[in-house]
Amino acid sequence: MGQANERAVGLRWAYGSGFSYREMMTDKHAIEGIFAARWGGVALTGLFQRHHQVASVDGMFWYYGGGLHMGVHRRSNIRPNDNPALEKAMLNVGADLIVGIGYRFNQFPVDLTLDFKPTISFTTTEWVPETFGLTGRWRF
Repeated sequence: MGQANERAVGLRWAYGSGFSYREMMTDKHAIEGIFAARWGGVALTGLFQRHHQVASVDGMFWYYGGGLHMGVHRRSNIRPNDNPALEKAMLNVGADLIVGIGYRFNQFPVDLTLDFKPTISFTTTEWVPETFGLTGRWRF
């Protein structure tokens, strides 16, 4: 787990890949921001997380939390169009959950995490359960 006021920035590889910024507020609570490209547009997600140490493995932790997202994109994940250029831009606002496991390297300032982050959109009434992600972050 991290230390209070520790910051980390990196890349998140997922169906909607992008950038991740995480800040440890305490040794167990973090906020994370994700800026991702998805469905021909972009989305910004803010998450609050609770971190727990895995007692049997030094450097390993698991976490869970939730938050909100907002984005603009041109196509629906559920109703794809043969010609996405003809679709209107859609505002996507919704809620996210997250649960994951991570490893914090002690030899150098890097974290790796694997997570499951399902989302539901309030503006397009879509539930998107397939959002697994792998994130690598540099701590500073």
